[in-house]
Amino acid sequence: MPAAPWMRAALCAALCAALSGLACPAAVAADIALKSQAPAPALALPAVGEQLLNMTVGLVDTFMVGHLGASSVAAVGLAN
Repeated sequence: MPAAPWMRAALCAALCAALSGLACPAAVAADIALKSQAPAPALALPAVGEQLLNMTVGLVDTFMVGHLGASSVAAVGLAN
């Protein structure tokens, strides 16, 4: 089974550090880039959920006043 990209970058950085005593800049940069992209879906999930709930509330509000007439539906649309 092939190693994950972040594992390869970490191994390269460890090897460079062991051989030269310095950190390998390319491996460190790749490792940082891969780790910084990982939490993006986890951070976006609450925002997506909030938008879906907000849209659902607006839809329910429109359905609740739909039988009252066009001006009521327009007022609910303007309030949302």
